[in-house]
Amino acid sequence: MLFTKGDVPSVAAVLRTLTSFCDWSGLLANPDKTYIYFGGVANDVKHQILLLTGFSEGTFAFIYLGVPLHSSRNSFDTYGTLIHKIQTHLHHWTTKFFSFAGRAQLLNSVIFGLTNFWCATVLLPKKIVKIINKLCKDFFWNQEDGHRKLVFKSWSDIYSPWNEGGIDIKELLS
Repeated sequence: MLFTKGDVPSVAAVLRTLTSFCDWSGLLANPDKTYIYFGGVANDVKHQILLLTGFSEGTFAFIYLGVPLHSSRNSFDTYGTLIHKIQTHLHHWTTKFFSFAGRAQLLNSVIFGLTNFWCATVLLPKKIVKIINKLCKDFFWNQEDGHRKLVFKSWSDIYSPWNEGGIDIKELLS
């Protein structure tokens, strides 16, 4: 993804850089797979840029590296992809027999890594973070359909670091 000011000289400078990169590496942008997205650019300037580049104009919303990108504020439904991915991982793991340390490692490395990747791109609403925390909590305690199992530590102790007697799970939102 490349960003530039929405005028012809700026786009021409980016094209020169891409051409230089192509000469050096042998890699070329595929015009059939490359799109330009505009925001606040006049129609005549858009037309000039599209003619200059030979690329097509893309439309929002689209998915980039698994994260939906929009030109406006994201709705609650936008985050359904993230929730679904997390639920799929957790559902798959519930069929396995993991220790508490194994569950903690999966949550810290996979689920929170996935969530942090999304957070690097979009700001997650508190409601979504609370849903993710609940899913992780239910997975950790092996709860299904709201049926509570025997718990040996409080959830706040679980979030504590190892040296304080916790399992060092990172909390997304306190």
